[in-house]
Amino acid sequence: MNELKRLLPGQEIKVGEELIHLRPFTFGQLPKVITLVGKMGEDIIAVLQTVSLENSELVLNEKVFTAIFNLCEKHWDSVTELIALGTGKPTTWVNEIAGAEGVELLFGTITGNWSFFKERLNPIIAQTKAQLAAKKIKTGSAGKKSSPL
Repeated sequence: MNELKRLLPGQEIKVGEELIHLRPFTFGQLPKVITLVGKMGEDIIAVLQTVSLENSELVLNEKVFTAIFNLCEKHWDSVTELIALGTGKPTTWVNEIAGAEGVELLFGTITGNWSFFKERLNPIIAQTKAQLAAKKIKTGSAGKKSSPL
């Protein structure tokens, strides 16, 4: 999987026989989205740090998939709710679709709401990086490997 793969972020994805229209989050959905993103914390930030857009296309690689799978493993309920909000479908429907289609919908939801995620979370990402850097400097752990002894 060394080669970059791209997922076209089109507004429609075929799931089974149904064409699903992905849409940006509405104003009324924002409180729920913010709550869900807050629950996912550092794991959603890890996804956003590895994901990039190139010519309006989501660029995918092994790091992106690892971050996505980690996010899903730890925050499944929040991930399915986020997809449900982006598709207008209930979470029960999201839980019953094929795995590949679910991943595609998750990427579509992230892409369709890219500006929200980046504008809302970029300050948090920068703050987290600064805190981690300060912590490493304070403890003297920058660049050192831990010894098993």
